[in-house]
Formats: sequence, structure tokens, C-alpha cells
Amino acid sequence: SLESQINIKENEKNKFQLNLNSALKENEKLLNENQKLEEELKKEKEAVEVQKRKISEIESNGNNIINSYEKLLSALDEYEKGDFVSSAFILIHEVKAEYLENDGLKKYNELVEKTFSKAAHTLYKDGLDLYRNDQYDEAVEKFNKSLEISDSEYFSDDCLYLSAYARYNQGNKEDALSYYRELLNKYPDSNYAKNSEIILKKLEN
Repeated sequence: SLESQINIKENEKNKFQLNLNSALKENEKLLNENQKLEEELKKEKEAVEVQKRKISEIESNGNNIINSYEKLLSALDEYEKGDFVSSAFILIHEVKAEYLENDGLKKYNELVEKTFSKAAHTLYKDGLDLYRNDQYDEAVEKFNKSLEISDSEYFSDDCLYLSAYARYNQGNKEDALSYYRELLNKYPDSNYAKNSEIILKKLEN
């Protein structure tokens, strides 16, 4: 009969709805589980990346420690050979003091104490010889290197004054002004201060 056919169709419809609801719930459950797995996997990946970074930092620190001790030995070797300039520049540019400990740091500080003043003086004397021979570019380079190693020596103001004079003799007014200003700024009590002020006023006019 028509009624029973309607009932069958209604039942089928209800069954389909139940199946659909069940499938949707199952799908939602699977999606949630999948999302949880993805989140866990992401956390695991992040943890692995953190570990990789830590390992990389440890390796990098290890390399820096080894390298700094090796360079310290090189600086000591140059010092023992009497090459104070090479020793000083290795200590300045190649040894990373923050990676040295105890005896290493003590040796580094001792070497700085022994080397810097001698190296700066050697470069100043070399610069002076070049200056006297009118080799102004080379002289200024030596004076600058002397100041890079140590700018608190009794001859440090000489380095700036002679560099200013060298540039002035070359007709390089801007560089000369710069050196005179630096001298007055760094060493206001220098014997060259008064003369530098007079030359500055002349050059600036």
C-alpha cells in the first residue's frame, strides 16, 4: 500500500540521516584526532629544532674556545720571537677573550700587558722614520696602527700631530683638520694642543 511505501521511505530517510550523522561525527572525530597529531608533530619538530640549535651552539662555542686558545699560542709564539706587532694584532683581532678561562685568560692579560705598549712604540718609531723620509701615506698608516693597539702612550699624541702635519704637507686639508680636532679632543693637555688650536683656526678660515 501507499502508506507502507511511505513508511519504508521514511525509515530509509531516517536511516540515511542516522548514517549521515554518524559519518559526520566520525569524520569530526577523525579531524580532531588528525589535528591533535599535527599539533603533537609540530611540537616534536620544534623540540628537535631547539635541540639542533643547542647542539650547533655547543659546537660553535667549542670551535671558538679551541680557536681562541690556538690563536693565543700563536700570539705567544710571535711575542717570544720578538715580533710584538704581530703578537698584538693577533690578540686584538683573532683571540676572543670571552672564550678563555682561568690560566688562558690570565696568560692573555699578561701578554696584552707585555705586548701592547711595545708594539705601539715599534709602530710609532717606524712611522717616524717614514715621516722623516717624506713617505707620508706609509707614515700615517703606521701611526694609525700604533693608536689602534694603544692610544694611551706618551707618544700617542705625537701620532696624531704628525699625521695631521703629514696630511697638511700633502695638501689634504680635510684630513689634517680631522687629526688636529681628534688630538685636541683626546689629548687636551698635550704639548701640541696650543699649536694645534692655532693651526686649526688658520685652516678653518
